[in-house]
Amino acid sequence: MVVMSGGFVAIDWGSSNFRAYRVGASGELLDRLATAEGVANLDRDGMARTIDEVVSRWPTEASALFCCGMIGSTVGWAEVPYLTCPIHPDEIARQMTSMTIAGNVVQVSPGLTCRSTNGFPDVIRGEEVLCLGVVRRTERLQSGLGLLCMPGTHTKWIAIRNGVVGSFSTSLVGELYEALSASSLLKNHLKGVARDEEEFRLGVNSGHSGGGLMRTLFGVRSRSVVKELADDAAASFASGILIGNDIRDAMNVYSELIDAGPVVLIGETNLCALYRAALQHLGHDAVVTPSEDVCVEGFRFIHDMIGRR
Repeated sequence: MVVMSGGFVAIDWGSSNFRAYRVGASGELLDRLATAEGVANLDRDGMARTIDEVVSRWPTEASALFCCGMIGSTVGWAEVPYLTCPIHPDEIARQMTSMTIAGNVVQVSPGLTCRSTNGFPDVIRGEEVLCLGVVRRTERLQSGLGLLCMPGTHTKWIAIRNGVVGSFSTSLVGELYEALSASSLLKNHLKGVARDEEEFRLGVNSGHSGGGLMRTLFGVRSRSVVKELADDAAASFASGILIGNDIRDAMNVYSELIDAGPVVLIGETNLCALYRAALQHLGHDAVVTPSEDVCVEGFRFIHDMIGRR
């Protein structure tokens, strides 16, 4: 069996953003494109036009098109069913769904579902490709235990056991911070970004301590009112509370994994840096891996697997 020859185009198509990668025949990243043309911002004609533009831009590599993310959801082009965890990376690659968009055949990755520790269903769509990339490039995850964390609007904690995506859980930590900043009593205090290391660590300790999260968050307001917390440091304190609480929950859920090796952080650079600082402050090792790198690596894995069919 022979691996598919030629390059390919990999697309991470979310609700808000569109990211495409031109990958050469030897697997090298040749070019990239990032726009705000997420599926939530487009109708079907817009989605078709976006694919056509990519094909016109990179006609040689676009003979093989791969997508992940919300393009395969109910708000995308067509829904691709979720696969149930635990699941091996090979099986994810084998379950790609072929669909035609504007006359172009696109292979779309399935999302994943599992039962979270609270008994409720949980889902991811798009992050499964990042999992493939991390496992492929991290030898210790192929035959051991590991924990991935993908900070963002909806932060994902993903358990890897002997190369298998075992289970995962999602927290609303990023979206909660955005809501507090936009329309809560705290909005006038949460300005700027988290730069005050001392206040951030205090917030991490407070959020991790096990006290009530809602009560702890009100401390942002009360400390500001009595002039104990400067407004330019409030974002650091609040971020620390939310991240510390998120880590505490992850430690409870994945106690056997959090120290099995460095927690692998994947996502936006500044947010990953905050999670890494919080984890290290709490005594846990962590490494940051650029999401672009593992996304492209995950699609390389899929491209190779499909070529071996």
